[in-house]
Amino acid sequence: MIESSMALTSNAEVVVSKEVKWDNEDKRRAKSAIRNAMRMEMLHKDEPPTEEVLRTSKLRRMQEIHAQKVFVELVLFGVYAFVIYAISYIGRDQRAFTLKNHLENTFITKCNPSFDMVNTSSDYLDWLNRVFVPNFYPYDDCRGHHKEYAYTSDCANIRLGPPRLRQIRVRSEACATPIVPIVGSCYPSYDTKHEDRASYCPGWEESKTNCSINTGKYFSNLSVWSHIDAEQLQAVGTNGEYNAYSGGGYVLTFPSTHLYAEEMVSQMPHSKWLDRGTRAVFLEFTLYNPNVNLFTYVLILTEFPETGSVFRWVNIHAFRPYDFVGSTGTLSIFCYLVFIIILVISTFKTLRDLKNNRCTFFKQPWNVIDLLCNLLSYATIALYVLRTISTKAVMDDFLENLAKNKFTYFQRVVILNFTVENFLAILVFVATIRILKILGYNKRLTEIISVITNAIWDLAGFGVVFAVVFMAYVLYGFLLFGRSLEGYKSVFLAFGTLTNTLIGKNKLDTSVRSVPGIAQLYYFTYNFVVLWTVMTMFAAILNKSIEEVRNQMKRQPTVYGVFDMFTDSVRSLFGGAFMRSKGKPQSTKELPEFINNSSETRTVPLGSQISDICLATGKPTPTLTVYKKDSVGCFKNGTSSVGNITNFIDRFSPTDAGTYTCEAKNSLGTVYKDVTLSSRNSKDVVTCTFEGQDICNWYQSKSDGTDWIRGTGSTSTLGTGPSFDHTFQSTGRGRYMYMKASNSAANTAARLESLYIPTNTVQCLSLWYNMHGPDIGKLSILSKDCSGNETELLSLSGDQGLNWQEVKINISANSKGQQLVIEALRGKGIYGDIAIDDVNLSDTPCPQSDTVPRFLVQNETIQVTAGRAFTLNCAVTGKPAASLVWEKDGSCQTQAQALGSNNKDTYTVNSAKLVDGGVYKCTAKNRKGTAEKYITVNVNDPQSTCNFDDGSLSKCRWTQTTDDRFDFLFRSIQTPSSDTGPNADHTHANSNGQYIFLESSNPAQVGDSAGIKSDLLPAGSPVCIDFWYNMYGTEMGDLNVFVLGCSSSTKKDKVWSISGNQGTDWHPTCFKVENRTEDFNIIIQATVGTGYHSDVAIDDVKLKIGDNCTCSIHSYSDFETTQMKDWKQSTSDDFDWTRGVGETQSSSTGPSGDHTSGSGHYMYTEASSPRNPGDVAELVSKTLPANQEYCFSMWYNMYGSSMGRLSVYTQHGTKKSTVLTKSGDQGSSWHSYRVTIPLQTTPFTVHIAGTRGSGYYSDMAIDDVRIDEGRC
Repeated sequence: MIESSMALTSNAEVVVSKEVKWDNEDKRRAKSAIRNAMRMEMLHKDEPPTEEVLRTSKLRRMQEIHAQKVFVELVLFGVYAFVIYAISYIGRDQRAFTLKNHLENTFITKCNPSFDMVNTSSDYLDWLNRVFVPNFYPYDDCRGHHKEYAYTSDCANIRLGPPRLRQIRVRSEACATPIVPIVGSCYPSYDTKHEDRASYCPGWEESKTNCSINTGKYFSNLSVWSHIDAEQLQAVGTNGEYNAYSGGGYVLTFPSTHLYAEEMVSQMPHSKWLDRGTRAVFLEFTLYNPNVNLFTYVLILTEFPETGSVFRWVNIHAFRPYDFVGSTGTLSIFCYLVFIIILVISTFKTLRDLKNNRCTFFKQPWNVIDLLCNLLSYATIALYVLRTISTKAVMDDFLENLAKNKFTYFQRVVILNFTVENFLAILVFVATIRILKILGYNKRLTEIISVITNAIWDLAGFGVVFAVVFMAYVLYGFLLFGRSLEGYKSVFLAFGTLTNTLIGKNKLDTSVRSVPGIAQLYYFTYNFVVLWTVMTMFAAILNKSIEEVRNQMKRQPTVYGVFDMFTDSVRSLFGGAFMRSKGKPQSTKELPEFINNSSETRTVPLGSQISDICLATGKPTPTLTVYKKDSVGCFKNGTSSVGNITNFIDRFSPTDAGTYTCEAKNSLGTVYKDVTLSSRNSKDVVTCTFEGQDICNWYQSKSDGTDWIRGTGSTSTLGTGPSFDHTFQSTGRGRYMYMKASNSAANTAARLESLYIPTNTVQCLSLWYNMHGPDIGKLSILSKDCSGNETELLSLSGDQGLNWQEVKINISANSKGQQLVIEALRGKGIYGDIAIDDVNLSDTPCPQSDTVPRFLVQNETIQVTAGRAFTLNCAVTGKPAASLVWEKDGSCQTQAQALGSNNKDTYTVNSAKLVDGGVYKCTAKNRKGTAEKYITVNVNDPQSTCNFDDGSLSKCRWTQTTDDRFDFLFRSIQTPSSDTGPNADHTHANSNGQYIFLESSNPAQVGDSAGIKSDLLPAGSPVCIDFWYNMYGTEMGDLNVFVLGCSSSTKKDKVWSISGNQGTDWHPTCFKVENRTEDFNIIIQATVGTGYHSDVAIDDVKLKIGDNCTCSIHSYSDFETTQMKDWKQSTSDDFDWTRGVGETQSSSTGPSGDHTSGSGHYMYTEASSPRNPGDVAELVSKTLPANQEYCFSMWYNMYGSSMGRLSVYTQHGTKKSTVLTKSGDQGSSWHSYRVTIPLQTTPFTVHIAGTRGSGYYSDMAIDDVRIDEGRC
């Protein structure tokens, strides 16, 4: 029997040890109670109780002890709250409000005139005379008792000394207004800077040696006109309705009787004690009601703001400075003594807990509330003592001042009494809140309290957002409506108005009348943002917290509470004990019980399966639920099963390490057990050289198409894979992992997966890889989170060379952990074996060893000579070494044909041609990044200038085109046909040189053409073409210049054109072909006109390539020769311009000489017969190249009383753009005109048109016409 008892006691210790909520004292008492229960059972039974019954009794007894402890604490807190309530109730007489209301009716509201009718200083004096004096000083002794003359008119309140008037003033100063002579002086708003503190003679006259002004006997005393500081008055500042004021001022004390007081008030208007400088008048007095033992301090403040009108503010404070009198005095003393005793006990307990727990003490909210309650209690006691001392001093002053009719300042006592009452109110609130700590032992109440505490930080964040939005609308409303609405005239009132709106009180109609339009927008946005959106956020936070708390409460055991303790105590009185004296237990049901009750710690092999973490018995069969105490890993909290949980963890990973709480629950109750699982760290998990019998803690994926193979030496397929492993190198005895390309189809993946590893910080994964072979696919490293989402960390593809290479990548932090995946993707053929070796994971970030490619020399431009070799250099740094790709902009050849792809950092051209110029791009790339470099090459070719003197095109950069009927012919003298073609070449102007021309005689037909094509020219570089042409002949055709891109043999872009007879002279042209997107040829093509008089000749063709190439287009005509050079008469006008010298044929019109020299030639329109009004004469320029601006200038003369119109315009096809229009008589002088012709997208001509006026006095003239390239 003794041995059995010892065994049961030991079991009791096990139960106690696993109930972590009980402290050591609880355990000691529980074990003692269990031993006593066992002794009683052995006295009444032949056999000891069964182990099942004993286990149930032990658990219930433990809960009883804890409930008793809670009950004691509840009683202590209840007594504490009671004495606080009693002290507060005794100090706060409910009759105070009745007294305050009576005095308001007497002096403020129910009187005639009422104080609310005071709007001027005259009204104020009238109220003093008709209301205040009669009620404060009754005409007769109260109820005929002459000894009770100190009562007010109500015969209930005794005057404690005379009342006092205290005035706050401001100084007069200069006005900040432009009408000072009219206004004079101004009195500003009140603040301490402008407050008047000077001493004056009566009537506020400046103080002199002798003040002789008579203002009545009450106002002749200079003390009435002298400022007294707040320290002397022992007064404090006051916040009024309009402003805040200091405690000093000018003081006027009332006399002791009604007659004298009435006389003093009647003298106030004449004395001018109240004037424009008055900003506030305080009327203060104190009364005592002996019937209820209450003092009443009354402050009536009248403010006279600088804006006019009056603000009124009344403060009536009824108080009892002595608590230890009357019927409640003894109770008050008793409560204070109990209060002090409980405070000392609570302080001792708090200090003890603070010493034991140190900083963790403040992590419990109830501890902080207990500490706050103690501090408030001590502050309340200190303030109470200070109030008692102050009251004694003030009452002594009152008794001394009474005989002298001096004012006694009671406001100090009022302020202290008010502060004590406020502290007591806060203390009552906090003390009441503390009761929730005890009630919180109940699971339902705990749930309610936990909702608030769980959401405290979210609510704090919501409070910040709400405060910002709400204050924004407060300030907005104050600025919108403050001038016109009472509820918004200050920020504080606007705050109150919008607070009322939150509970449905609003006045939209008054707002709309104040600021129509904006008020509606303000109202509806406020309702939407604050009432709907923000308050919905508040509800969402609480809903979220409720859900979280309910889930947490499901995990809490069913606790034996205070109510249960009382219920069982009652039952015990009627024989309802926990166990029957004989027989078996009352029920066949069993509490849940774990097979191994005690908490345990296991070291689990990585990768193993765990299925027996929670094994429990009980009737009915308990439901088992498991929770992990931390958030690391992929375990889903709340995993539940009826009976035992099997296959708890399929493959144990480092992230699965931690403490798990097992809950076994059935209808009888709930029990808990903690199990701690541990493993090696994550570094050991990933690191592997693949040299052992297995592949460490890596696993072949079940979701791929093939497996990784452990290899040694070379792989079975020649021309791919490594020759040996990386660990032991060429010794041949090491191993590695590889994906064998010959075992699978294209795009098949092989995946190695690690266990889930904790990654609270950035870690560095390194491995060596070999990707050699023409069919290499892709090697990827990925991370997978608990949801199965994968993130690619590294991707390598293509042949990476014969040797092993190392890669290091950072694994980003993830609080739950993550799994690493190494994936090899097969390429298109069997020569694509991918191998890895020596995988390692360090717990620090990777060193910054890899660097992005960087060129030693950045973008550059080089000049080369045609026919010579040149080399481009792209020397680059970076780790690992970058691969290089060369490209050339606009090349119509493939990359391989043009530049090759051999990863060299130089590119060489053995013999430079024009097409080798242009922009080359060098791209360097490694796994760290990509860099690009651009090299511009300009090829200078002496043979790009061709004068055709050698009678051949072979030494020039031109060839005859093959898609036409004829070729250009060489000629040194006049062409065979008369009246067409040049007389000699342009270079030498004699027969020593040669030119080329299109022979338009038979067999050539109209529209036949001949052309020459340049060598291929580079894209990306501008090209300037400059040549001379001759187009003499009455049946002249066209001369065109085209650009032909290398990607098409037929699509040509026309860039220049001219047609028709241009005279016998050679004419120059030059234009720029801007950057093209592909390599191109230039074609010069001549077309046969309507007959054989259309021989077209060209000479001295030049090509200039590069950004610096320019064309100096220059056309100048002074009309001194019969040939107009770059101009010709139009064939679509009514008449021609005439070349003139001196005056024109008609008098009183036209110039008196040319502009150039006065004796030279000019062009003019002869307006005499047979010309009619509106006839037009036009000059047309040569065709100007597109894509550039020109400066057009000329001199003109428009003298004549019937002068017509001079116009200048540009034309392409039928599209015309006006440049100049002048009409009417401009005087006899020459006038200059100059304008920039904007850039045209197609070649164009310039037209000068003269239109005849209404009569023959309409001869207009032009001279010195000039066209230059570029803006004016």
